[in-house]
Amino acid sequence: MCPWLRSPLTSTAAWVVWTNSLLCLLLAFVVMMIADLETVVEEPIVITSTSGFQGRLFAGAAYLCIAMTITQMIFTILAWKEKQRSLLERLYYSLVTIAAAGYLLLLGSLSMIPMWF
Repeated sequence: MCPWLRSPLTSTAAWVVWTNSLLCLLLAFVVMMIADLETVVEEPIVITSTSGFQGRLFAGAAYLCIAMTITQMIFTILAWKEKQRSLLERLYYSLVTIAAAGYLLLLGSLSMIPMWF
C-alpha cells in the first residue's frame, strides 16, 4: 500500500511509535548525564512540591512515555482486531510495542522513572 493511502489510524500509530521511541531514549540519556546508574539505583529520583522546573519536566516526560506506550498497546490490539496491514507488519508493530513496554519496565525497576510525591 502506498504511504499516502494509509488510514489515519495507521499513520497515527506510526507517529506514536516513533515519538515514544525517541522520547524514551532521550529520557535514559538525560538520566545518564545527570548521574551514573549506581547512584540512580541506590537513590531513586523523587519529585516533590519543592522540585524545580527541570525535575517536573523530566517526570512529565517519563509519564508521557508511559501513556504513549499504553496508547501503542491499544493501537496494536486494534491493528490485530481489524486486520490492518499485512501479517508481517502487524508482527513487527507488536514486537516494537513489547520492546517499549519492556524498556519502561526496565527503567522502572532501576528507579529511573521518577516518583511523584
